[in-house]
Amino acid sequence: WIANSDGQVVIEHGLNVANLQAGAPFSDQDAAFLQENGFNSVRVSVNWGDIEPKPGVFNSSYLETIQQTVQTLASHDISTTINFNGYGDNNGVFDEPSWADVGVTGTPTSLPFPLNVFFDPQTNEAWDSFWVNADAPNGAGLENDYSQMLEYVANYLKGDSTVSYEIMNEPSPGSELLSTLFGSPFFESQQLTPFYDEAANAIRAVDPTAPILYEPNVLFDTGVVPIHLGTVDAPGTALSFHAYCEFQISGSCL
Repeated sequence: WIANSDGQVVIEHGLNVANLQAGAPFSDQDAAFLQENGFNSVRVSVNWGDIEPKPGVFNSSYLETIQQTVQTLASHDISTTINFNGYGDNNGVFDEPSWADVGVTGTPTSLPFPLNVFFDPQTNEAWDSFWVNADAPNGAGLENDYSQMLEYVANYLKGDSTVSYEIMNEPSPGSELLSTLFGSPFFESQQLTPFYDEAANAIRAVDPTAPILYEPNVLFDTGVVPIHLGTVDAPGTALSFHAYCEFQISGSCL
């Protein structure tokens, strides 16, 4: 549970804000409207490519936009979850920085979302390189660079007590899709859990208290693949999963 300082369970009523643009923070009018209608939480999706366009070079105007949005929401008693979105997603909306496309040689498809998430060769190659921590152009592993980016953002926002962090939105097993779908625990237990350990500890290096959320692999969202994650070795972490209406039969969701 998420609890307040009195030990009371906090139930959040929120919505997702995707593709926040540099120089266009969430407006005070928007935040006031949400507060008036009973919302107390917003999940703000941000992109690695916008935060760090070059290795070790961070976009101050984009980070300022994130901070302004957090502060605007906080002024209306609304907390913010910073959701790091879109790694391996080549649909033109969310994306990792181009310098992180290590080992991506396949031909892209024109498949629509969400089919491109699972079956686009370039997308799967990007995921595969990430999960083996392939060397980025700066000589560091991709996972190491990503964790450094999380630490930088957490340090930038560490004075904002209403912030929580979601390490990665819907991590995909890449080319391990079929084996994971058929029950192999390897991806979550041997690749995803160690990555979460590193990422969560990077945030904890600069912020000892902000809640940190982590997700099972994206296939769990279908409702048919169990979770095989191990324990994430950092305090103040919580499992965050998605519950979608994948199919409708006679008005009922499956």
